[in-house]
Amino acid sequence: MLTKELLLSHKDDLNCLLGKVQEDDIGLLVEWLREKDDIIRYAAFQLLKLISLNSSCVYKYWDTFAGMINDHNSYQRSLGLILRRVYY
Repeated sequence: MLTKELLLSHKDDLNCLLGKVQEDDIGLLVEWLREKDDIIRYAAFQLLKLISLNSSCVYKYWDTFAGMINDHNSYQRSLGLILRRVYY
């Protein structure tokens, strides 16, 4: 199971986490996109991008990313746009 500690300990080389992330962890990463801590949020975003290049399991969150486009926070809008674009 992915933890914030594990994510942060590999934030400079997220590729090594690709084999460790399970499908259940994708929901956690999507939740962490709302974290106030920029480091966690950005690492989750980067890992989601990497995973989406190699797997379709992120696709089921398409509607979540679409909803982020209407967020009042411009950072959240950007994350939603970029993650949706991966599948467009």
